[in-house]
Amino acid sequence: MASTFTTKAQAKLGSRESAANILSSQFQGWDDIDVQIGETIIDAGGQTATVHFTCTGATTANYKVLKFDCSDIYSLEKEDDGKWHIVPPSAHKLRPL
Repeated sequence: MASTFTTKAQAKLGSRESAANILSSQFQGWDDIDVQIGETIIDAGGQTATVHFTCTGATTANYKVLKFDCSDIYSLEKEDDGKWHIVPPSAHKLRPL
């Protein structure tokens, strides 16, 4: 999943492995996740986009399934490989939808 970050973000975090460790710590203990892509806005140049998605995560605590909202808005950049990559929120200011 770390490869979904932009090359600049991976470099800022130190390496692809550092990005993987950060993601692993954030999602540790999650049993399930349901993500639905909502609104997507691609800029006129076709190189950056803003994506709103709804997300429901689940974890088990005290033998009960707890569900929580993990919906968010992310900025994406199209890189040389032709794929969209995530710009972590700390690396870029998002524009409103």
